[in-house]
Amino acid sequence: MQSIAGFASMLMAMPFLLMVLDLKEALALGAVFLALFSLILIPKNWRHIDKKIFGEVGLAIVFGFIIGFQVLKYGNPLILKKVLGVFILSYVVYSALKKGRIKYFEKKGVLFGLVGGFFTGLFSSGGPFIVTYIRNKLDKSAVVRGTVIGVFGIINCVRIPMLIQSKILTWDVFFKALLGIPAFLLALYLGHLFYNRLNEKAFQNIILGLLFISGVLILIK
Repeated sequence: MQSIAGFASMLMAMPFLLMVLDLKEALALGAVFLALFSLILIPKNWRHIDKKIFGEVGLAIVFGFIIGFQVLKYGNPLILKKVLGVFILSYVVYSALKKGRIKYFEKKGVLFGLVGGFFTGLFSSGGPFIVTYIRNKLDKSAVVRGTVIGVFGIINCVRIPMLIQSKILTWDVFFKALLGIPAFLLALYLGHLFYNRLNEKAFQNIILGLLFISGVLILIK
């Protein structure tokens, strides 16, 4: 799913990872694959990345992530998570019914970056929030996907040293990740093949579908 849409890998992977790992190990393992995904996919999609949005959201998302990561050490404000879930579901319903852009979002890239980074650092669930902004700004599937990959690449790279510093990402987890690389590369290739067969409408439907699933899971977990 990460290769097809540019996000949602942990949404799909976490239920399986938590069957065999605790939460911290699962997040750390996922972080290794997300960083590897970004290192491979960003150069391949660089020409499709909207550089204005990349710059607009990129710095803000780092600050938001650091704040969220620090807040996580002192508390777990679940009410904020429910608000995020309601927002995402509301956007999906609006998009499905109106099929138009929300003009109020147009120049709010810094705000979306800060809030999305905050929720990513706090709950690892800020991705859908940022995707709503990018999808609302762009039309072509290749540019939407490329920009999502580029923006999340910033977080994916920043997350690694913070997890190491917090002793969540250990050598043991890293070696476990090495065992999964063959399956990861195969999934990356299959996702790329599937994406190339999608038309614009199918891609947009997949994005909205993943956002809907994300919103529901954020609300109920």
